[in-house]
Amino acid sequence: MTEGIDRSSRAETGNIRYDYFIPIDDIDELFLLEKWRDAEALAEHGKQPHLARLKEIKSDYVVDTIIEKYIVE
Repeated sequence: MTEGIDRSSRAETGNIRYDYFIPIDDIDELFLLEKWRDAEALAEHGKQPHLARLKEIKSDYVVDTIIEKYIVE
């Protein structure tokens, strides 16, 4: 990812996994897998400056976003 957004996200307290993948058959798609310790860590992630920058970048390049959230108990 650009500008170290991925590294910044991985360095956050409560981050367990932050990886992205580009399918070999469609380089115009991106799959992002995030795993957070708990809801509080995820909420704090949403307040970070690097996430605000990611939203700016997405507005220029992303046509569609699908978010699926899974909770493991």
